[in-house]
Amino acid sequence: MVTGQGQGRHHAGTDVLGPDLAAGWNGLYRVGAAAALVAAIVFRRNLGSEYVLLRSMGLFSSGPMVAPAAAADWFALFGDSPFLGLVLMNVFDVVNYALVGVIYLALCGALRRVNPGAMALAAAMGLVGVTVYFASNRAIAMLTLSRRYAAATTEALRAASLAAGEAQLAVSNPGDMYAGAGDYLALFLVTMAAPGIAFLPPSLSALFLLAWYVLCGVRLLRLGREGDRMPA
Repeated sequence: MVTGQGQGRHHAGTDVLGPDLAAGWNGLYRVGAAAALVAAIVFRRNLGSEYVLLRSMGLFSSGPMVAPAAAADWFALFGDSPFLGLVLMNVFDVVNYALVGVIYLALCGALRRVNPGAMALAAAMGLVGVTVYFASNRAIAMLTLSRRYAAATTEALRAASLAAGEAQLAVSNPGDMYAGAGDYLALFLVTMAAPGIAFLPPSLSALFLLAWYVLCGVRLLRLGREGDRMPA
């Protein structure tokens, strides 16, 4: 005879609605694990800050010591090194935020029985934050404006490009003390979905964030594998 306790216990990798749905969750766990490990190793957040730190330590011999703040300085940097300009403009953070969105979906699936309402709210806030960051990152727009500025043949055209550049930086400017409304809103929404790390100093929070990525990746991968081993 099966007790009520045994009937209510389900394995983390399976689902009461059947093996087909369980297989779907297992696949999401594996995708989430891959996203977490890629985010930890390749597309870490704030690669521009890492470059500035390594540049200050003398490990790079060229490039700015700090990210530019004014549009004219950004245009000059994009003219000298478009790739470095994109790095300092945090273009790779777009990939990181996309990976974080996948991680949140996988975590929502893994924890859906613990508190479905809280998991749905956290996933929704995280995904809205990811979307806001997609819209607020100005790296590609600034690269385009820098090329328009370089190709301008009159002072009026150059002035128009500079004005447009300053407007872009008002949304997102990694080189300014005030990063921009879009960046702050995206960060707020994403961190409210997984609070705590954002309130630490960047040099310290980066270590905790790296550990969080690795632990999430390992745990999600384990959930996917455990679910595959369960009988249908």
